[in-house]
Amino acid sequence: MSKDNTKLPLKRALTQDKMTAHNAKAFLVTCMDFRFINDEVSHMQEKGYDVNFDTFVLAGVSIGINQTKYPEWEKTLYDHIEISKSLHHIKKVILFDHLDCGAYKTFLPGFKNEEEERALHVEQLKIAAEKLKKKFSDLKIVCKIMDTKRNVEKVLVLK
Repeated sequence: MSKDNTKLPLKRALTQDKMTAHNAKAFLVTCMDFRFINDEVSHMQEKGYDVNFDTFVLAGVSIGINQTKYPEWEKTLYDHIEISKSLHHIKKVILFDHLDCGAYKTFLPGFKNEEEERALHVEQLKIAAEKLKKKFSDLKIVCKIMDTKRNVEKVLVLK
């Protein structure tokens, strides 16, 4: 919504033909936080993905993979990556964390500021990326963090 509470028009993204498309450029793992979804998809558009990626929603992304309270989350992610590889021939997984993350506050409480939270994200992204690379050695793993002002930092790439 704009400042005067009117809806702004949404830009339609270019997509592949739904009947003939079979290849996706990437597999995007994004947090469930509604505040960031549009900005993450817009970032992917700006990077040339044209909504040509499979999407998996996992609370906290990297901490969602690494936490131990719900071990089935990690297995479910792996199962979806396998399906995406098989059906859409992905070559890359993008882990897209964001700051001010409720999952981080739930699973790793106690950080005092954005700088401490960012450091936790970097640490957890590296752990998650290494797990993914061990399981899927043929896939490129890319890790990103978005802050609350929509700035995106590429943290790690494993080829």
